[in-house]
Amino acid sequence: MGYAKSHLLSRLEELHINFSMYNHPIVLTVEDQANHVGHLKGALSKNLFLMDKTQRYYVVSALAETKIDLKVLSQRLGLGKGESIRMAPEETLTEILQVPLGCVTPFALINESAKHVTLLLDQAFKNQECCFFHPLSNDSSISLKACDLDKFLISIGKTPAYVDLGANHIVGKDQSPDLATLVPSDMSTMFQPLENKDHLNLLTITPTPNQQQMKQSNPVALYPFKKLTACDSISDDAFKERFDDIARYGDDHLICVIEDTNSGKVVATGSIFIEKKFIRNCGKVGHVEDVVVGSGARGKQLGRKIIEFLCDRGREMGCYKPRSFGPLLPWGHHRFPFEKLSLLLVSFREVAVSTLVSDSPTTLSDICSFAASSLTLSHWIRIPRCCETVISEMAEECSAKMSVEDTSADQVNGSSASNDAVAKFDELSLDQTGDAVKKKKKKNKSQKKKELPKQTDPPSIPVSELFLSGEFPEGEILEYKDDNLWRTTSEEKRELERLEKPVYNSVRQAAEVHRQVRAYIKRILKPGMLMTDLCETLEDTVRKLISENGLQAGIAFPTGCSLNWVAAHWTPNGGDNTVLQYDDVMKLDFGTHIDGHIVDCAFTVAFNPMFDPLLEASREATNTGIKEAGIDVRLCDVGAAIQEVMESYEVVINGKVFQVKSIRNLNGHSIGPYQIHAGKSVPIVKGGEQTKMEEGEFYAIETFGSTGKGFVREDLECSHYMKNFDVGHVSLRLPRAKQLLATINKNFSTLAFCRRYLDRLGETKYLMALKNLCDAGIVQPYPPLCDVKGSYVSQFEHTILLRPTCKEVVSRGDDY
Repeated sequence: MGYAKSHLLSRLEELHINFSMYNHPIVLTVEDQANHVGHLKGALSKNLFLMDKTQRYYVVSALAETKIDLKVLSQRLGLGKGESIRMAPEETLTEILQVPLGCVTPFALINESAKHVTLLLDQAFKNQECCFFHPLSNDSSISLKACDLDKFLISIGKTPAYVDLGANHIVGKDQSPDLATLVPSDMSTMFQPLENKDHLNLLTITPTPNQQQMKQSNPVALYPFKKLTACDSISDDAFKERFDDIARYGDDHLICVIEDTNSGKVVATGSIFIEKKFIRNCGKVGHVEDVVVGSGARGKQLGRKIIEFLCDRGREMGCYKPRSFGPLLPWGHHRFPFEKLSLLLVSFREVAVSTLVSDSPTTLSDICSFAASSLTLSHWIRIPRCCETVISEMAEECSAKMSVEDTSADQVNGSSASNDAVAKFDELSLDQTGDAVKKKKKKNKSQKKKELPKQTDPPSIPVSELFLSGEFPEGEILEYKDDNLWRTTSEEKRELERLEKPVYNSVRQAAEVHRQVRAYIKRILKPGMLMTDLCETLEDTVRKLISENGLQAGIAFPTGCSLNWVAAHWTPNGGDNTVLQYDDVMKLDFGTHIDGHIVDCAFTVAFNPMFDPLLEASREATNTGIKEAGIDVRLCDVGAAIQEVMESYEVVINGKVFQVKSIRNLNGHSIGPYQIHAGKSVPIVKGGEQTKMEEGEFYAIETFGSTGKGFVREDLECSHYMKNFDVGHVSLRLPRAKQLLATINKNFSTLAFCRRYLDRLGETKYLMALKNLCDAGIVQPYPPLCDVKGSYVSQFEHTILLRPTCKEVVSRGDDY
């Protein structure tokens, strides 16, 4: 077990180190941490756990604003060009630093398992009065001075190494790697073939164990088994008890391990169980099982050493009829002590294991295919035809049913594949001539392969049931350009994206709902539809597909269906009888959300083809805005590009030519959780604010093209309302206003709503109370925005996400 937070704090107090601790909710990124301690005195730190190609590990600790290019760092350390250093796998984070994801910190080097980890500290820490770090847990932060951090590191045997991590040091013929001296020269690659490494020790757990062997085996012996199956931590007493139980088997149960004497860890293990038989004059059969190699040691032939050792021991124990097993194993010929049918059963298991611990194919389908093809090589043993059929069928089944993405999952599933093999062969019996005959087994006709559900027409199946994996499709991916091109290959930025994956997935689910709903609405749209019926059909479909659940999932704002010169914020109130006409230009703007993560997307519908140039103008202007948007891009520059494209279009309406104008007082906007307008505006004309877009932000890029003046004003009856995001407690005198506010808080919070939504909730006679809430500044009304009467306005809009490595248009679909 590694150090806990309480142990670390006690250690700091013993060293008389002054620090301040602040508790907060669990955070995974520096940005989240800043929300809780950013207002306090002290600098925030970011900490990376890295690994090079020779399995040497590094903790890099730097100020949050320091930019770290891993390619440059690799060259400065003398590790070569390219991706010689990268983010260490999550499994090694828990094995070596012994902290969970999001808790990397210099304090983790206190653990014995991290004694060989190299620590690089940002020299900018020296200029700070104090700095924040996680104390082995990301539910709190402690601040301390750099000199006190040095004191702690020296106490655990680490010499603090401060370097300029943001420097772009050029390594070449005349410039040597400036950080190469920080890579320990005496730290050889840990995992090499056994015969070439005297610090790798092959031990056996014998029937008469000594205390030293037990110490070496508990609990570090357990961690490789986590790659093979479920293996929880156990107490020392439980380990000793099971150890004694195994020892009682005597020579019939042997476990061997390969130990790295530098780290004291077991890096590979396997066992052989001797089964005593009545046949063959009370002979013996050896079963090799649980062969597994740790994640950092694969491809180094350690699995081969384990299997060779166990097979030799099986022969020494007198297991009968050793047979050639050469065709099955990629490293050569060996002899395994198994009888005919047992050999056939266990050999499949050994092929799976041997494939995983060698450099051979590592996916489960490859293992099955390799095993099936190998087991049909009858020059080493006669295999009945029915056995070949069963093996082939099983391989096809495994390949079709399972998709394994990493090696660790391969080993877990590889074990279950072996069990499937045994289950299949249990259906075989030997007749008197020695041939295998397949037992007859009735097929259960009711057990049919389930097909993935398909969306109905009209749509009614929630999208969560259409994507059973829980992973929803990405939007359109666009690479950054110019100064941000480095982000595409940055390992640090990829790690940040992995931490934000749950948020991205929520937004993508909302976007998929939006795509399916708008595709359905486009199919049923036609002149003569009542606008109220159109909106209610759309909103009911959203509620079904998103599995509406209070404030956790649902509609983000009222359906805007503004007509002609009305640019935005119009939806029919109760009793409105407006009908959609053939010559209308309708802006259909609706939003969806999951856990407050909003997708805001809009398009324009016009049945009369003479409006096509008007629609094309705003569509292309929106695409231009998306193209120009990016991290560190000024908002005014995006607006200038949009206006240039928009006003290059003309449209002929009833024989009269109109230039399409950008509406100068309408903008795109940033989006926050439960906040449709999060503070930043994206203009659609040149000029405007110099504010820059930032990493991790969501934006609604929307453009409005008009044949009128290009300027809107508030007009017509109000239908849209929204509770102010930053409003505090306001005293209300009217009991009805208090009651209505409670309804708004429960059902909408700070999401926009309309009067139809209040009608749907059963609210009546609420207009006076609603006006009272507006007058008190609690609720903000959003009346329709109109250009000059008789003009036409078009709109297109997409939601984009400025990911650390790329730009994602989350609402993009096949339609626009």
